[in-house]
Amino acid sequence: MFLVLVTNKQSNILEDLDTLRLLSKVVPEYCGVRSASLPRPRRTRADAAPPRKMVDEESVCRNAFELIFAFDEARARTRNHARSHAPS
Repeated sequence: MFLVLVTNKQSNILEDLDTLRLLSKVVPEYCGVRSASLPRPRRTRADAAPPRKMVDEESVCRNAFELIFAFDEARARTRNHARSHAPS
């Protein structure tokens, strides 16, 4: 599954990358499905990241409204964060 972020010429590429990174974390959180056919990676350290979840079209459709609201919240957070660090 691909995640595409459409912006305009005046957008800040660094802000866009932060937004895209955040959105890429939101999708599996709301739509992730752990596939039984995928082997579970071994965790070698206590702080290792949990295994990634697979995202399929059905789970995206099932959670469409939650995703829309989560995307809007993520976009608002990255914009507010960028504004708070902008020079005055």
